[in-house]
Amino acid sequence: MSHGALIEHSFSEVMALARAATRGVGDAWGTAEDAATAVQWLHRQGLDGVTALADLLTARDGRTVGDWVPRLEDPVWTAAGGRLCPLATGAALADRRAAVMVAPPGLGPVVAPLLLMPCLRRPGGAAALEPVCRPHPGAGDGRVAGAGRRRRG
Repeated sequence: MSHGALIEHSFSEVMALARAATRGVGDAWGTAEDAATAVQWLHRQGLDGVTALADLLTARDGRTVGDWVPRLEDPVWTAAGGRLCPLATGAALADRRAAVMVAPPGLGPVVAPLLLMPCLRRPGGAAALEPVCRPHPGAGDGRVAGAGRRRRG
């Protein structure tokens, strides 16, 4: 095989690799399942979920859970370590779905924000929240300024 050759994997293989990678860095089974499901969903949409997951796991290397989970007490969720984990943030959004639909929180910087997309979908595929991602005021790094707003229609 030549360098740079495209390797194709089935959706099941992509899911298994994502699950194994997430477990390999010490995450719980539930987080690994969330990661695998997110990566598979992204690949079904034609998006590169594997690279997003690799970016996330690399950025979290050597950090504790408290560094990247959202602090939920503020109107703009942030993480003690500077950037939110999209898997933990997605789980928090899902756990608070009713409140989020009424008053969506803002989000501080998110590592690999692509991994949030599956969390913003309803089980049937319709958007639960319309993502509102724009550069954070005064930042050139593309931080997320708002998590989303309730989708109308």
